[in-house]
Amino acid sequence: MTEHSDEVARLADIARRLQKLTDALFRDVDDVYGSFSWRLGNTFVATAMRLLGMPRGTVSADHVERLRRDYGDLQRHLQRSLALMPRSESSWHSREDYTRWRCAQPNFSDYQLKKKYQIILLWQAEFGNPEPVVGDCLEEALGYAIAQVCYPGTAPIIDTRCKWLILVDRPTRLAPDILPALEDWLDDNTDAMLCYPDEDQLDPDGNRTAPQLKPDWSPDLFYERHYPGCVIALRADQWPHFASSAQGPNPIFNLFLAYLKRYPDIRPGHVPRVLHHRLRAAEPPESAPAQRQALEKYLQCAYPGAQVLARQGGRLRPRFPLPEKQPLVSVIIPMRDRAQMTRDLVADLQKKTDWNALDILILDNGSKERESQRWLKTVAETPNIRVLALPGPFNFSRINNKGACLAKGDLLLFLNNDLRVIHADWLAEMVRHALRSEVAAVGAKLYYPDNRVQHAGVVLGLGSLAGHVFRLADPSDPGYMQRLVTTCNYSAVTAACMMIRRSVFQRLGGFDEKLAVACNDVDLCLRAVEAGSINVWTPDAELYHLESASRGGDATIGRFIRLQKEFKRMRRRWGHMINQDPMYHPGLSRAFEDYSLRVDSSIDDQTLERLDLCN
Repeated sequence: MTEHSDEVARLADIARRLQKLTDALFRDVDDVYGSFSWRLGNTFVATAMRLLGMPRGTVSADHVERLRRDYGDLQRHLQRSLALMPRSESSWHSREDYTRWRCAQPNFSDYQLKKKYQIILLWQAEFGNPEPVVGDCLEEALGYAIAQVCYPGTAPIIDTRCKWLILVDRPTRLAPDILPALEDWLDDNTDAMLCYPDEDQLDPDGNRTAPQLKPDWSPDLFYERHYPGCVIALRADQWPHFASSAQGPNPIFNLFLAYLKRYPDIRPGHVPRVLHHRLRAAEPPESAPAQRQALEKYLQCAYPGAQVLARQGGRLRPRFPLPEKQPLVSVIIPMRDRAQMTRDLVADLQKKTDWNALDILILDNGSKERESQRWLKTVAETPNIRVLALPGPFNFSRINNKGACLAKGDLLLFLNNDLRVIHADWLAEMVRHALRSEVAAVGAKLYYPDNRVQHAGVVLGLGSLAGHVFRLADPSDPGYMQRLVTTCNYSAVTAACMMIRRSVFQRLGGFDEKLAVACNDVDLCLRAVEAGSINVWTPDAELYHLESASRGGDATIGRFIRLQKEFKRMRRRWGHMINQDPMYHPGLSRAFEDYSLRVDSSIDDQTLERLDLCN
C-alpha cells in the first residue's frame, strides 16, 4: 500500500511539474505576443502588406490562437488527472525539490556563538524520551546551551547567564545549527522578545519532508491553526511574565495568547529558516478542546460574544460577533453595458444573501446599449438602490471613490458586476471581520465559472508585480499549510470583492486615482498595512467571478502603456514590499502561484544526493 501511495505521489508530482511548465511557457508566449514592441511591429507589417496589395496569409496571431486551444486542452486534461491524485500537506513539495532548496540555504558551520541559551522542554510523560530533541543541538553548541526537562507540575530553573530561552512542547528534533541561525537573526532584530522558526518533518526512515515555510506574524492564521509550532524562542527576562501561562497540554499556544494580551502592538518575530524537524507523535487527548477554550476566552476579552468552532483537520474557526442590529452595508458596483450581468448580481444580493441592511449604488460608466439604459432607469426606482451616471474613460479608482463619497453605510463593499453568490451567509462572514478594530480590508474566496480558484489572497512580487496565490487550484484542494480553507492574513486582497469600514477608507484617502485600472486595490491595502492594520482573507465568503467580463482586457497599445505606467508607480512606492512580501516566505517561488519552492535547478546531482543522504 505504501509503495502504491509513493507511486501515485510521484506521478502527481510529474503531472504538476508538467502543468507548471506548460503554464509558464504559455505565459511567456502570451507576454511576447502581447508586448508593445510585438504589436507595433505587427501593425507596421500589416499596413505595409495592405499597401503592397499582398495577401495576408498565416500570421503570428493564427499560431498563438492555435497554441491557446492546444494549451487549454492540455491544461484541462492535466487538471482532471490531478483531481484524481489529491495533494496532501506532507507531499506538497517533492523530496527532490526540498533537497535542492536546502542546498541554497545559509551555512552556519563556522559561526561563533556570543550568547548563552537555555533549552526548556515542557514535556508530557507520553512523549517518551526527550533526549533526541536536543542531542545534536547540544553537541554543536559547545557549552553555549544547557537543557532542562520540565514535566507537568514542575517549574524550570532559569539560568541567569542565559539571555534567551528555547521552549519546546512537542516531540521534535532541534536542528544542529538552531542556535547560530537564531543568533544571526537576533543580531538584525534587536527589539525582538518572542520569535518562531520554520520547520519540517522526519518520515519513518528519517528523511526530511513536508517543510512548513511560514509567513511573518499572521494573527488570523494563528487563531485557526497554531502555525508558530512547537519550538519558539523567548527573551529570558520575559519569562516571569509568562511562566504561569506556559502550562497544560498546550503551553506554547497559551504563552502566545498571554504575550498577545500583554504586548498587543509588538508582533512576534519570524525566523525564516527551518530549525527543527517534527517527529510523528500523537497529540495529548485534551489538547484540542483545551486550545479551543483558551482561544475563545482570549477573543472574548476583546470581542464579547465571540465563539470558537471546530473545522475539519483539527483547525479552529473563530466566529466574531455581529451586533444585534445589522450595520448598513453600502454595495458599490461599477458597470458599463451588459446589464444582464449587473441585474443577476443585484438579484443575488436581494434574494440569495442573508443581509437586509443594504444600500446598493450602481455606478454607470457610460452605458450605451438601449437595454442597459432601460434597465438602469427601472432599477433606480427600487428602494435601497441608487444609480449614478459617471461617464468618461474607465477609471476604477475615481468611480469607486465617488461611490464611497455617496455611500450611506458604515461598511463599504466594492463588487465587480460579474460576481455570483454561492452561499447566503457570505456577506455576514465578511462583516464579522470588517467590524474588527485591527482589520482594514476583507477579501473573499473567488472561483472561475469552472469552479477553479480565481482569488485566495494577493502576494507581492508574484509574477511581475503581484499575483493571486493558488490561482486555478481545484475547489477541493486545501492548499499549502491548509491556507485555501483557513482564514489568514495577506498584504492585499482584490477589490473585485472587498469590504472595508468607511472610516478606514476615508482615513486612507480612498483609491489612488492615478492607478486607473490596475493595482489600486493592492495600493490601498498596503497603505492600510503601513498604517498598522491587517487585511483578512476568508474562505467562508465564496463567490463566482467572471473576471472583468463587462470591461474587457488590456489588449490595446494604449492600455498597455497605461498599465506600464501604473506598474512603475507601484514599484516606486512599494518596491521594498514587492521585493519581499512579509506574508509570503522568501524561500517560496515568485514564478508560480501554488506555493512551490524557490529551487536552484543548477545544483548537480552529486551534491543533491550527498545532502539527501545527510538529511
